[in-house]
Amino acid sequence: MTLAGFRVLRGAAEQLEHRLHFAAVGSCLRLDAEDRPAEVESVARLLSPARGAETPTAAELNRLVTAAILDAVQQWCAETPVVLLIDDIQWSDPATKIVLHRLGALTADLPLLLVCTRRPLPCGEDLTRLLTSLHSRDAKTIALRELDADAAHRLVERLVGGPLGPGTTSTDHTELVSARWREGEMSL
Repeated sequence: MTLAGFRVLRGAAEQLEHRLHFAAVGSCLRLDAEDRPAEVESVARLLSPARGAETPTAAELNRLVTAAILDAVQQWCAETPVVLLIDDIQWSDPATKIVLHRLGALTADLPLLLVCTRRPLPCGEDLTRLLTSLHSRDAKTIALRELDADAAHRLVERLVGGPLGPGTTSTDHTELVSARWREGEMSL
């Protein structure tokens, strides 16, 4: 997706996929989509080799896929600034965390913005190491607190593009929005 002159890559980690290599970053790159970007075709081929094809070791596969992802992002950055948004990194798989670590190292040299959201818990050792790595490269952290009812109501109206319909109470939406916002944290 391109938005106001930026290529926006948006995805999320899923709790049930935290052991599936490259799942979270793959959602940003739309690896499972039939109309995935051409720049990530090599990544998709590596992750789904043809039947009977020789497969590399797990370590070599991780290295090759990581390199292919970094190459795709660098290609996009050569064309236009890139924003990679990834939600719920506390559930991200180890391979995604490595890719984010490597992308974090590139942010000083490329027009690349990483935005990662997470809940405060769980925060395992690998996530702590990733956050430490990103902070060592001047990443900024914004701690978000629960939205009050009025703020959640205004946010819902802004997201839907107008006032809430008749019979819809602000508490219906406030509880939903507040639950997602509650005690979250965003690293930029």
